Amino acid sequence: MIQPSKRICELTMSKRRKRQGKSAKSTKKDTTPSETRSAEIVTIAWMLSVMVTLMGELASIAAWVFGRTYQGLVFLAIYLFFTSLVTGVFSLVMAFMALRVRQTPPPKGIIVFSLVVGGTPLAYLLLNWIG
Repeated sequence: MIQPSKRICELTMSKRRKRQGKSAKSTKKDTTPSETRSAEIVTIAWMLSVMVTLMGELASIAAWVFGRTYQGLVFLAIYLFFTSLVTGVFSLVMAFMALRVRQTPPPKGIIVFSLVVGGTPLAYLLLNWIG
């Protein structure tokens, strides 16, 4: 007959083994990526172009404001606006490519923000051309 103290030790050891087995199974994560490599590259290029466009727009506005006192900054403002126009068009193209390539779409807020940032130089150019 098994003594009570040995029986308790056996029960606790079996519980530990069960817990270790469950925790080992639950800590394993699925390492397969949810997006393809090309989708990730397009998404990164899209986000970088949006950020470059935003920085170009902000720097262009700042150079235009300070260009009233320093005449040389007006040319910098025009150059930065042209740069933000080119990268804005690129970011719009990349946005549509990213939405097409990705399996899971990005959040709506990011899509709207990128479209606004990318479309702002085009809208400004059209408004100046019209009126």
